[in-house]
Amino acid sequence: MWKKLLTKASNTMGSSTSTGNKSSVDGTFQRCKSGTSRQSPNRRGNLRGDLGSLVRRAEGPYRERLQSLDAQNPDELVIALKELRQIVHDAWTQPSVGHELALTLLEIMGEEGFLHRILEFLDSDHEEIQTEAARLVELSLSYNNRTRVAKNGLDKLVRLADVRASETLGDCGLALLERMFKHSEATCSRIVQLGGLEVVLYACRSESEVIKKHCAKALANCAMYGGRKLQKQMVKLNSHQWLFTLAFSKDVTTCYYASLATAFLLANREVEDAILTSGANKLVEKFVISNDPDEFAMKERTLGRGREWIEKLVPLLLSQRREAQCMAAFQLAMEATLKLRQDRVHDFYEIGIINPLKRVASSIENEGAANLAIRALQTIGEDIPPKLRQDVYSWSTNDVQTWLHLIGFENFGCSFCKENRVDGELLLTLTERELERDLGMTNGVSRKRFMRELALLKEVADYSSCDPDNLADELRKVGPEYAQHTFNLVHAGISKPLIATLTPDQLNTILKEDCAIDNGVHRINIVEKFTAIGFASKPESERDGADIDSPTSEEPERKMLDVVISYRRSNGSQLASLLKVHLQLRGFKVYLDLDRQENGHLNDRLLGQIRAAKNAVLVLSEGALDGCIVDEDNTDWIHREIATALAASCNIVPVLFNFKWPPMEQLPEDIRKVCCYNGIKWIHDYQDACVDKLERFLRQPAKPKQLPTECSVSDAGSNGQPYASCSGAHAITPS
Repeated sequence: MWKKLLTKASNTMGSSTSTGNKSSVDGTFQRCKSGTSRQSPNRRGNLRGDLGSLVRRAEGPYRERLQSLDAQNPDELVIALKELRQIVHDAWTQPSVGHELALTLLEIMGEEGFLHRILEFLDSDHEEIQTEAARLVELSLSYNNRTRVAKNGLDKLVRLADVRASETLGDCGLALLERMFKHSEATCSRIVQLGGLEVVLYACRSESEVIKKHCAKALANCAMYGGRKLQKQMVKLNSHQWLFTLAFSKDVTTCYYASLATAFLLANREVEDAILTSGANKLVEKFVISNDPDEFAMKERTLGRGREWIEKLVPLLLSQRREAQCMAAFQLAMEATLKLRQDRVHDFYEIGIINPLKRVASSIENEGAANLAIRALQTIGEDIPPKLRQDVYSWSTNDVQTWLHLIGFENFGCSFCKENRVDGELLLTLTERELERDLGMTNGVSRKRFMRELALLKEVADYSSCDPDNLADELRKVGPEYAQHTFNLVHAGISKPLIATLTPDQLNTILKEDCAIDNGVHRINIVEKFTAIGFASKPESERDGADIDSPTSEEPERKMLDVVISYRRSNGSQLASLLKVHLQLRGFKVYLDLDRQENGHLNDRLLGQIRAAKNAVLVLSEGALDGCIVDEDNTDWIHREIATALAASCNIVPVLFNFKWPPMEQLPEDIRKVCCYNGIKWIHDYQDACVDKLERFLRQPAKPKQLPTECSVSDAGSNGQPYASCSGAHAITPS
């Protein structure tokens, strides 16, 4: 009906305005559709006239459908909602004037109270009415209508989005919450107060990729538009844990939005530590490395973002977190291509994002972000800044001048480089007093800004040319920010043999007086770390501070990790990531390998983590042990992981998901004992009960049953669990 109406309107206007050159509205739509983005003033005037004519001709039938919302018959009401949704959809998709046309119709819906009526249907007892009403509202969320929903309908959206009541309706409700999180900071806060964030987080456990995609988008919008206070609330409710499993998704769009949300949380120093603990930060760079910006834009069929959205990326570019910088640079590389095609490159300049991009492009510590920033700058035709070396100690005065320009202190280039010839070595030793007295930086706030930038530079600098004892590495083990003190120690003559001869009090005095480390907390932590290590007195492998993540560290005397999760990447990664989140929320320290490749090299770090774990959760998805059966060379990942766990006396808990045990005699002899451990049959709809059982098996380990001496294929049970008649493994189904 709507398309016929538009065609009729277009034909009528074409016949009344055409002058023999086919300048009808239909022709205009066709040219716009083929890519013409600029219109002459006369053409723009014609389009405004066309819009008015379309609205006048469409308004009558549109109002008829709105009035039919008073129908008492449920079937008639469903039809009316469907027809309205089609009208709004067709309006949005009209070439050239579609946006203005749809907004005009939606204002009628909102101003005259019809939107409020549609929102009431979300609480209907008729599921099809609820579904169609939700889908219509989703298409009708212009900014003004979002404001109306924020005033009167958020509670209805939160109730609808609860997948525990209905997954179908929950899908519709989550799509609405996803959009409403973009409205304003106040709206975000109100949604959270109503329990909307908890509803979204519960839905993250769904098997539906569509629902998980809505969740990822909702969390990204909440992190972007909710403000720093709400970001803290997101972490308090463990959003970062669920972002991990979303970023682990095989759906690239879900990964993208989960990574975007994580990047925004990482840029907030108040919640940064929590994000790092969850491991979600590692998946951000993994997404950026695995995807090309332009190819991703084509897959998503995106037309790009608005200025307000892009402007929110500036804090990410200026963040100290490399993952946040990478995600922002990835998005801007994509936006640069899209804006060039749309002749909207000027958006980048009006937002003021060019200088932050150039700063990242010259980055010495974040090559991934730098390459993406360079790509964005090249696309829009900007000059590429010179890339500085990470070896700051060897910088020339020209390098220092380049750095001053990048951090916004180019006005001091003459004072630094021409008058005082400050090179890299001198730069590393500058004090705030010298800035004021010798270099003419009289403004106190400017000096603080400069010292902050200098501290960041010192943190990421490469000191290998002047630090033979690798003090920088030892300081970074205390914390990444402690590397800024490296050159102070080197310049003062500190070495590992010297530290071994000093008492803690002597070391503290030297750090304060000779190394100019004024921060007392930093001195205490450095003294504590260096004293514990005792550099020269013990070999590195025997240090108390040895890291269980290190490939060279020996197996610790006591198990330092609660759980390691082993899984087959091809079909077990989703369940593995979900189990990691569930167990971490219950207080377990969990390790899940993120970088494995199914046929790649099994590094010693993973095996070291297994040896360091009290428990090994073995995710047995369909065919998970098939690779072990033919693994004569002991190269299969799962084979080696199980063998290592058995040799390290880990408590092994198999979690079975669509899995059938192979005959025991077909398994390699060194892992047959895994069949003797009690397992848990995973049922996704009852995952809380499954995790309850898993937690009990982890906290109260049971001894494995004895390996049967003789078994045959016929011993396997009909449910796929082996050897019930000869004391083999069996899966326990949660009650």
